[in-house]
Formats: sequence, structure tokens, C-alpha cells
Amino acid sequence: MVERHEPPVRGVSVREDTCVFADVSSPYEASRAARSDLGSGLRDVEVERAWVSPLEALWSGTDLPGANARLRKWGRVPGVSTRPVPIVGLGVPLQDSLGAAWSHDVLVQRVSTVRVVPGPSPDVVDGVLALADECVGHGLGLIVQARVSDPRCMSPDVTPVDLDPGLIVDLAQRVSGSTVFAGLREAESRAVLRLLKPNVYVETSHLDTPDALPRLVAEWGSARILFGTHAPLFPPLVAAWRVRAANARLAL
Repeated sequence: MVERHEPPVRGVSVREDTCVFADVSSPYEASRAARSDLGSGLRDVEVERAWVSPLEALWSGTDLPGANARLRKWGRVPGVSTRPVPIVGLGVPLQDSLGAAWSHDVLVQRVSTVRVVPGPSPDVVDGVLALADECVGHGLGLIVQARVSDPRCMSPDVTPVDLDPGLIVDLAQRVSGSTVFAGLREAESRAVLRLLKPNVYVETSHLDTPDALPRLVAEWGSARILFGTHAPLFPPLVAAWRVRAANARLAL
């Protein structure tokens, strides 16, 4: 996520720099050289910090402990200040999702944010609200992944389910603690921003209408908007371009 403001993350000092939300997939786990190339690419577009999640867990929603274990081992991007963001499940205690090693990382503030992909569960609202409350108790921020990707760009073996737009607004109204709703369309972003909740943020990598980003910034400011792309599948340069284009339009 490319940012130009103070993000909802504990223990991170922020300057006028940029940060990318990097979903690290298996090829980047296997090769330090490949991860070094990713780090070089991020630095080339002035990205200094990265939040890293395991991409395969976002797509499949299965084997979260295994995906998080691989993230803990391979998730650092050389040359970039990296914050791991493990994926957690609903309906289980946070410590069980993270495991003992991750629980230690939370205590030493290496992990300051966790991420959940709610999916089609019928009790998704209660589950996310309970998780949000637990995150507050641990001093953690929460990312709720409302949409993973455009299915036209994905393997037919991958079957992610979008979070219903009505549930997004319901959750945003009731959620506690610092919470990012990631993968929102323009209409969903407007509905969330209209609530004027200072602890709730929207992420813009899935905006679906022309000039949506500058319209949102012009109307609501940038304090609760995260500008993002997903690396390494999509170049972080795209995120930097989007921020610069929005700033240029606002300067006219």
C-alpha cells in the first residue's frame, strides 16, 4: 500500500515516504535473489517500507499456519524495511492462528497488523467483530480483505469470494480499533468514508471507475485512504504512478 500519511500501524514512524503492501508468492520464497530484485524494484520507485503477506493464503484461504510459517521464514524483502502481516482465520483465538512464534513477534512489536479474508461464512460479521476486539486487546491493527482479485486475471483453480458490500458497511460501522478495508470498489469506498470514523481506512487497489482516486481524495482527503497495488504480481511502480497522478490533478 503506498501511503502519504500516518498509517494505522503500531510502532512505525512515518516520514513523507512510500510503502507498498507486498503479497509475496512462492517464487519469492524460494530465491533470495528474486527477493533482492523485488527490493531493488521497490527502492527504484522510492518505496522504503513494505507490509508483506503470503499470497497463496489470500488465494486459497487454506493452510494458514503453513503459509504464515513460510512468511516468517521468507517474508523479509532485502533493502526495504519490512513488516510481516500474517493471515488469520475467523472463529479461532488469535494466538491459535498465529502460533507461539508469531505470538512472540507480536509481543516484541515485529508484527503490528494482521489480515483476514472473511469469505462466505454466514457468521462473518460476528467473526470479524470478535477478531477486531481481540486485535485491540493485543494492540494490533486489522486488515479486512473484502476482495482478493479480478477473477479474469486468476487461475480457474482459485475461487475467492468477495465480501458482500452491505456487510462491508455494517462492519465498518461497528468495528473497533484501527481497521483497513482492502480491495474496495469506488461505491464501497464512499459508503465507508461517509461514516467519518477515524479508525477505519479504505484501500484503493481495486477501484473500478475512471478518476475514482482523485475524486475520493478531493472529497474526503487522504487521511483515511491507502493507495495501493500488490507486488510482485503488479509493479509497485503502478502504485507510485497512481499517487503522483492524483497529486498532480489536485494541484491543477
